[in-house]
Amino acid sequence: LANFLQRWLPNAAMAAAWQQLRLLRHRDLLLGSLLRAFERDQLECRVLQSKAFQPHLNRWAELLVAKGGHGGKVDPHEVPPEVLQHAEKSSAEVKWVLRRLASSESHHRGPPHFPSVLLQRGPQYPFQPFE
Repeated sequence: LANFLQRWLPNAAMAAAWQQLRLLRHRDLLLGSLLRAFERDQLECRVLQSKAFQPHLNRWAELLVAKGGHGGKVDPHEVPPEVLQHAEKSSAEVKWVLRRLASSESHHRGPPHFPSVLLQRGPQYPFQPFE
């Protein structure tokens, strides 16, 4: 692939293409890190994957690559101030998710309580005359 690209693209264009691929890879790794900060079925994960969050994700990845960081090793609670400033003009959901990320609290809900509730003794169908 590299030999094919060298023959058909000038060096500057090839460097720009590789830089863009590197940025997109770090963006995908960053998105995975952010999604792991929440549980799979939470609203935050849906907002992180929405089109409204894409510009902020791209900006975060650009800042990360500029600092020489890695998208998979980023702390999701350390939101860059530039991303927070850029989010002031966006939707309420995006601002809410970024505030949740910057709060550095645990975003996991924990195990569900309903199996232990269902194990409690009480009247069950078919009802007995003494219940």
